[in-house]
Amino acid sequence: MQVNLAALTKIHTRLHRSPVGNVFYQNSVPDLLALDWANPETRPYIEEYPIRSQTVSESYHSRKWTHEIDAELQAPMWAAHHSQKHYFLGEMAGLSDGRRVVPLAWFRYCSHGEVYGEGYELSYETTVRTHSAHSTSNRIEFQTTSLEFNHFDLVDDGERPAYNVYHGPNPLRDIAKGRRMYTSFIKPWGDDVSGNRSKQYNAHTNIYFSHANLPHDKQSQEYFVRFCSTSPNTTAGEQFDVLIKETTGPNTWHTAYDCHAQDEILFRVIPLNFPADNPQQSESCSHVGLHGNFWCRRCKLGGTERDRETDDLYHQHFSGGPPRTATETVTEVTRQIETAALGVAKSVASLQTLSGVKDKLAEHWIQELISRAREMQRVRITSVETRDPRLKALKNEAREQTHPSLISSVLICVVKGGDIHADSPVEILHTILLGLIKYVWFHTNSPWKDKQCETFAVRLQSSSIDGLSIPPLRASYMLQYRNNLIGKHFKAIQQLAIFHLDDGICPRLVRDLWKANGELGALLWYHEIEDMDTYLADLDILIGNVLDIWSLIDPRKIFVKPKLHILPHILQDIPRHGPPILYATEIFECYNAVFRMCSVLSNHQAPSRDIAWTFADLERFKHEVSGGWWRGQDDQFVRAGPRVREYFSNLQVQRRLGYIMYRLTNLDPGTVHMRKKGRVSVVWSSLQLHTSPMCPSIPDLSEWYQCEYIVSQAHDRCKLKSWVFVRHATRVGRIHTILSPVGGTDRNDIQPCVIIEPFDLTNSRHPHFGMPELINAAAPRVAHLVILATDILFIVNVQHNCIDGRCSASGRRMRKQERLETEISQPFIEHTNDTHYVLNTHALHNAALIRKTLPRHLTEPHHYL
Repeated sequence: MQVNLAALTKIHTRLHRSPVGNVFYQNSVPDLLALDWANPETRPYIEEYPIRSQTVSESYHSRKWTHEIDAELQAPMWAAHHSQKHYFLGEMAGLSDGRRVVPLAWFRYCSHGEVYGEGYELSYETTVRTHSAHSTSNRIEFQTTSLEFNHFDLVDDGERPAYNVYHGPNPLRDIAKGRRMYTSFIKPWGDDVSGNRSKQYNAHTNIYFSHANLPHDKQSQEYFVRFCSTSPNTTAGEQFDVLIKETTGPNTWHTAYDCHAQDEILFRVIPLNFPADNPQQSESCSHVGLHGNFWCRRCKLGGTERDRETDDLYHQHFSGGPPRTATETVTEVTRQIETAALGVAKSVASLQTLSGVKDKLAEHWIQELISRAREMQRVRITSVETRDPRLKALKNEAREQTHPSLISSVLICVVKGGDIHADSPVEILHTILLGLIKYVWFHTNSPWKDKQCETFAVRLQSSSIDGLSIPPLRASYMLQYRNNLIGKHFKAIQQLAIFHLDDGICPRLVRDLWKANGELGALLWYHEIEDMDTYLADLDILIGNVLDIWSLIDPRKIFVKPKLHILPHILQDIPRHGPPILYATEIFECYNAVFRMCSVLSNHQAPSRDIAWTFADLERFKHEVSGGWWRGQDDQFVRAGPRVREYFSNLQVQRRLGYIMYRLTNLDPGTVHMRKKGRVSVVWSSLQLHTSPMCPSIPDLSEWYQCEYIVSQAHDRCKLKSWVFVRHATRVGRIHTILSPVGGTDRNDIQPCVIIEPFDLTNSRHPHFGMPELINAAAPRVAHLVILATDILFIVNVQHNCIDGRCSASGRRMRKQERLETEISQPFIEHTNDTHYVLNTHALHNAALIRKTLPRHLTEPHHYL
């Protein structure tokens, strides 16, 4: 049965030979994408059309998808649900009000909302009985629900368009043959990974991808990451080369079953961008790398070290030079091949040095060509016995023998609707966390003595991580191995370091650098951007501040750390591709653990094939148990029975497959969570609260259950002592108690409520932290706020103001090991008051909501210089 299912659920694993002769196996990308269209767990989330939204939070909101890619590549046609009447771009169509239009683009304004068309309105010319476009009119928008007649309806009725994009119907109709046509965009990722679980490095180069038509909260789950290929011998460029060939040219259109329309469709595959770390992106861009004279893959900045020290070139490090383009890169690689035909390696090396272009695949043929040209020169020129008088033909003959291999090697540079240089966006994990934050962390802790390390560790351990969405801190570990930290450690330090640095730890200029990095990081981890112009202006200031402070600390730093120069290019990436988290690579790095589990099952005689087969089997299993459809033996589409599909409803199975079901019932805003056992009811009067006069009146004898947490409007789990923004005059407060009435929420007279300890938000920033202060001036007699559970807006991270409170490590407590208290004591920070706190605006979680809620002057960035 398993063999039959594998044959029916087709995921082809094919043997490929790279342009340089290496062999590897690759799972078919179209086959894997077809599973998404046929899977009820995935299909409802696929966006078939670009979304023109003022708020940018997904890839299908980005400028590239909505405006820069040709409209026919975005979405070539539209059809109503379960309708066989199809409307293609470039064809005359009739609206229900009698107007005639030629659609030139399809789009939406909101996710899975109504589809709109954009095109030219036609006017009827009675003299020639044809329709022509208004010559002076701009494009109009119309609702697709108002479309009544397609091209064939109008032609059958005797109407002839004088204006039409095509001579007759859209040529895609001949390919479609009555089927709907869509575009699936993908984000291919490639990098070198160890195939071993042990410390011994076993190099493999892997290619994964995600389906960009899915929302980001799906793409950030391992369940939706697709394995494409791996090889211990083949580079990422060679594997990308095969991936592109499989999805372009005669292989453009692929069939799939659309479980939503319950019909067969056609789709094509287009890479949207290529997320990766900086070395891999340089390789994909046919770039020399970060150690060359022209070491930027995005622009032509560079030169000798002496040239870069001039005022003009030094200034370009902070903004960027002339941009690179894929067309220029192809031309330069071609020039290098032609030069190699002369047999002089130094000339080719000189071209690579002066341009910064070095294609890894073409380099194989360049070296072979140089050797062949030298041999031909020896035979035809140097040797008296064999030299040939036809000397002029030497160069052309050698070029013709090697030029075809060049085209395939740089094919990735000219993918439809894109440019590889602009489509290798700045990646925040490797550029920010493992770049900027790592640099400033090393610069800060390098001069520390043991006492300073201990002091910072104690302070860092005292930080509140509630509202940060990070794992528990291990400050002692982080300081013990301070030069071997990974991304999660730098993400925590970025958000918390500024609260624990003073003159005894580091100079003021370094603290200013931490503040600049913290403010920058909060903006870069935005999950949505409502005002792109303001966001980019703020980001430009913050990037400038980071680079300016580094130039004051060490003017040569930007020479030796290319990531500092690469950072400003993110200002071009965000409008083109959306918020940086959309092309972050954490999920692909996490998926390496799945790859290693598959790798250890291979005997490594044919690792590329064995691992590809294992992943293909895994994809089949996921598809079958989650209710996916496939073509059966009788040519009808079928799926597994209810007992098999029931297996996927097990949350433990979903977790093991990397699937997370968001927006569960217990995460609805306003939901409270009570203890399952040992519930104790309290009477309202026994709480002895001093409430504000503005609070609702609650009967003194009413009974309540105390709850563990409440779900905010932003779907945060807010526990006791959590700091939250509340709807009541947009106040900030600390949760004192969460209550649910005895008898449940079915009672209409009393609803779950939250008791808040309110704090006053100051109208200025603290001079040390650069953040708003929270002060409880009414302590110790606090007027609590009683609010409805639905009035909790979102959680925030708040830190105690230990600088002004002069808090010190004066406390002693027993260290815990194995969940038991030992007799070993350790210091901890004792806070001198409970009234002065600081709102952490370096926090990544809810950073956009914080800045949207606070007055602009409390978060607006200012130039450092």
